[in-house]
Amino acid sequence: MEKAIEIIANQNIPEIVVHSQAYIKALYENLGFIPEGEIFIEADIPHVKMKKKLSDKYQDI
Repeated sequence: MEKAIEIIANQNIPEIVVHSQAYIKALYENLGFIPEGEIFIEADIPHVKMKKKLSDKYQDI
């Protein structure tokens, strides 16, 4: 996941949005993602929308 974030950041994309399965929300929080909104069901599994803002240069990981 860290490598994916690095690749995305190097493409000058300002933000990453994921639909995290609720049970691994902490993994994304440890990577700098912030939960947004309520838990919702996707494919019969609880999810939460999460966002990570990226700087101009990749420095977070």
